Amino acid sequence: MKDQHRGDDLGLGFFIGLLVGAAMALVLAPQSGEATRKKIVDCATEIKDSAEEILDRAKTELEETTVRVESAFGDREKTIRKKIDELRSELEKYNLGEA
Repeated sequence: MKDQHRGDDLGLGFFIGLLVGAAMALVLAPQSGEATRKKIVDCATEIKDSAEEILDRAKTELEETTVRVESAFGDREKTIRKKIDELRSELEKYNLGEA
């Protein structure tokens, strides 16, 4: 679990670094308006692609976690039902189930 958080932090750090780097490049690099607009579009596309990738990974991890949690609860439910059935059987042996 801890390694997953490190991966998330790395992705977030990369995304923030990309934003800061792009902003600095646009502010500091002297060029024509057309070139600046093209850089802005290219940078926006990269940011969009990175954000989509991060969201896709987060969605996949959430789906996998949901499956694991549902599976764990399903296993617990089966165990509890089995114990209840065992207790009912024991009570029936002593005719205590009718009381």
